[in-house]
Amino acid sequence: MGTMLLAMAMVAGQPATTPESLTIDLKTPTVSVPRSLFGVFFEEINNAGEGGLYGELLMNRALVPAESGLPQGWAGTEGVRFDASSKLNAARAGSLVIPRGGSASNLGFWGIATRVNEPLKGQLWLRGAGQVRVSLLSAEGSHASNVVTLRVGSTWGEHSISLVPTRQANNLRLNIEVVEGREVHLGYASLSPRKVFKSSEGGLRPDLAQRVDALKPGFLRFPGGCYVEGNDLSNCFDWKSTLVDIEQRPATPRTFWGYISSNGLGYHEYLLMCKDMKAEPMFVINCGMSHSEIEPMATMDRYVQDALDAIEYANGPVTSPMGALRAKNGHPESFNLKYIEIGNENGYTWAFGGQAPYYERFALINKAIKARYPEIITISNVPVPQPGDLTSEHYYDAPNWFWRNKDRYDTYDRAGQRVYVGEYAVTRANGRGSLAGALSEAAFMTGMERNADIVAMASYAPLLENINNRQWNPNAIVFDNHRSYGTPSYWVQKMFADHRAQRMVKQTLVAGIGDPPQVEGRFGFKTWGTACEFKDVSISINGQSRYQSALPALSDFDDIRGGWKVEGGVLKQTDLQDNLYAAIKGVTAQAADNWVFEFSAKKVQGREGFMALAAFQAQDVGIQWNLGGWTNTIHAFERDRNRVGNAVEAGIESGRWYRVRLEKRGAELIGSLDGRVVETLREEGAPSLASSAGVDTSRRELVLKLVNGAERERTLELRGLPLSRQWKGEILTADSLMAENTLDQPNLVTPRPWPVQAGTSVTLPPRSLVVVRIPLTPGEVRPYLGVQ
Repeated sequence: MGTMLLAMAMVAGQPATTPESLTIDLKTPTVSVPRSLFGVFFEEINNAGEGGLYGELLMNRALVPAESGLPQGWAGTEGVRFDASSKLNAARAGSLVIPRGGSASNLGFWGIATRVNEPLKGQLWLRGAGQVRVSLLSAEGSHASNVVTLRVGSTWGEHSISLVPTRQANNLRLNIEVVEGREVHLGYASLSPRKVFKSSEGGLRPDLAQRVDALKPGFLRFPGGCYVEGNDLSNCFDWKSTLVDIEQRPATPRTFWGYISSNGLGYHEYLLMCKDMKAEPMFVINCGMSHSEIEPMATMDRYVQDALDAIEYANGPVTSPMGALRAKNGHPESFNLKYIEIGNENGYTWAFGGQAPYYERFALINKAIKARYPEIITISNVPVPQPGDLTSEHYYDAPNWFWRNKDRYDTYDRAGQRVYVGEYAVTRANGRGSLAGALSEAAFMTGMERNADIVAMASYAPLLENINNRQWNPNAIVFDNHRSYGTPSYWVQKMFADHRAQRMVKQTLVAGIGDPPQVEGRFGFKTWGTACEFKDVSISINGQSRYQSALPALSDFDDIRGGWKVEGGVLKQTDLQDNLYAAIKGVTAQAADNWVFEFSAKKVQGREGFMALAAFQAQDVGIQWNLGGWTNTIHAFERDRNRVGNAVEAGIESGRWYRVRLEKRGAELIGSLDGRVVETLREEGAPSLASSAGVDTSRRELVLKLVNGAERERTLELRGLPLSRQWKGEILTADSLMAENTLDQPNLVTPRPWPVQAGTSVTLPPRSLVVVRIPLTPGEVRPYLGVQ
């Protein structure tokens, strides 16, 4: 362990006044960096696939019925109805019945987008003697394409159509009108662009697929995420049912994320996506655990067999039943599935079922896989007693956490298990995806590069978001039905992909620590899984009373989440959900202010205590003094929901009134309960400079990645670099750390060339990720050759 650590990047934190420097030892290669280090993770969330990456234009093409009325996504004239007794096949729940003179329309995923003369292809499954006309209609009801006339027979038949748009629009709908006969039954419908990404069978929307492909993913993890587990085992991802033609595939009426999936993006299509993007496939399988249900060990055979069959379908010879099915589906060649992750976020202490059920289910499935397919790399969700090849780690947090953890892998035990950082992103204090979050992720990624002997793989999450159904924030790629953009985090991923090194170089970074975070913002209360009451509130700033009320009114608050009400002489929060708060209106403290915030609080019921909010700026952004947190075991300060300072082991009693006092005196926060000081906090600054150095052997260049998270430019002394060469640079920066891209302004924060001169120092602009490429001689590259 010690020898390896000496060869790794050395990083030292110094006071801000110390000259900052980066020393490169080109004669000392360190760790090899596989192409698989950075990949992508696709999850069916945010309508990422259904209504996104998968090119289908019709919402609920499978006609999953609603509780009443027509299926979601469909509208009809008078007399159009859903008939559960008329089914195309056993996978369907019924059909739409359209009477003569009536019509049914599909509104698409928040409208159907078209371009003039870019044809769409469709399939309709119809029965009932008659004639129908099919076209695209505008919101006003005028034709926006050619009209296709179909003769319908008395038995179910598939009808292929081609629609050529006559206008560019984003809010069209598909219209099916019965013009002859008594009535016609629609059993299934599909409409998609003829223009798709690479494999026509994959059916991917080109602009979104090209954005993903531009990341040059070393691997692709699919299809989730919580989508794999499901709310219960009945709605987890059933990959085998997706191996048939689309009209025969059972739909998922309600995925974990609450919307319908027609399962057009199935196991075979995922594997085609991996092939088209030259990404090694990683399939996440259900391990018999969901968010509310666990399969008994006595009946786990199905899940074991599903895992084995998934590998055989992807990789097996065409002489095997599963390999023959793959060939029948159009792909006799192996897909070269390389990774199997067994479960998703199972085995955590906070996850349903906890650790023990996951340990035994992982061991069972892993043993079966290794017995038949020893070459498959297996991944556990958490460290397990009988480990696989890799263990997964997931990190969602604030920018400061990523900065403070940029070197976390420097000290990992080299004799321990290697890591797959399967999900990571800044999800707090990051707007809808800002430069601040992206730069802190970049800092974290430099640490993963420098420690690629420990971090085998990593993938940002989530990948895609339909802006009409944002269920997670932020995401790498945001889109509507005709546009898309990459968030700053996307561009960080792309810069790291464009500037891969095959082997890292020994480096020493001497960098200052930033200033402590400021304490400024508003005040309020917060609960977590607990009902509480509050009264007798006062706030004084710099000795002046700014708010005082024995019984706060709801009108005193302007940012409220939860079941807050005034009743019985107290302010009550009655909801037992997590992360519920109320921020007091119009009282804001500045960083230089001293203040005192006091109130009385009582826990009524629930699993935790209550919190005092200070420096509140938005949900999960600011300071909270958490009294009785972590299942009522600890009092602790938190910033952006990360624990800071020292914690005190203690809890909050139910039914008892406490007097809470939170005071800011200079740079110190002082927390008191019932007149007794419980704990104090004086925050320290976080790092704001990160680096990695590696050799791109294919281009014979040294690649430096430098991240400056500070609001000021900084000069970095450079040592050990070739000076008689022409350096090239690229930069990602903006005028504000909170700068974001949008659909209307997609390129506010994007990389651009950066002129850089060879020299013994470099001045990094504020708020920037910089990549510098320096040509090397054959002799300088030679020690780095022979690695992948």
